[in-house]
Amino acid sequence: MNTGKANYYCGAFSTYLISNNVEPVLFDAGKNSKAIRFSIGSKDYKAFIKYSASPSKTKSGTRWNISFTEEEQKRLGEFAEAGRENIVVIVCAAPGSDQKTFSVFPQATAMACLGNDSVNKGRRISVYHKKGGHKLQIYGTAVDEKMAYCIPRCCDEYFGFKK
Repeated sequence: MNTGKANYYCGAFSTYLISNNVEPVLFDAGKNSKAIRFSIGSKDYKAFIKYSASPSKTKSGTRWNISFTEEEQKRLGEFAEAGRENIVVIVCAAPGSDQKTFSVFPQATAMACLGNDSVNKGRRISVYHKKGGHKLQIYGTAVDEKMAYCIPRCCDEYFGFKK
């Protein structure tokens, strides 16, 4: 992955927040991921941001696979901060398209998807959007596709923004 791309996709999510009158603050910048803090109303958030710009298309939908290095897994495991809603944001994009989907879910869900066994060093989270569906499915190395978590396709719903 390219640090410039990580900055670009973190910037895309930050722009989304700013367009909703939220002021994010970048506080941790890794090679392939970023972390920001922000508040919406009386709720404080801490977001771990990664991206995938290489979807795989099927007849029934689109899947993005996001790999996590051992360092990122460790950072994410130590990520939680008391008094904040600790979330993961995966920016899902496609080459040549300006359209992006922000999948937003709790850090605990991400940790469950990644797992913590000693066999699978290379871990991933997958985000799947079924054609015409209003939800995204989240699963990964330790959570089978059949047991996927379902989250809103539009993060406006997650954050309570009115559109």
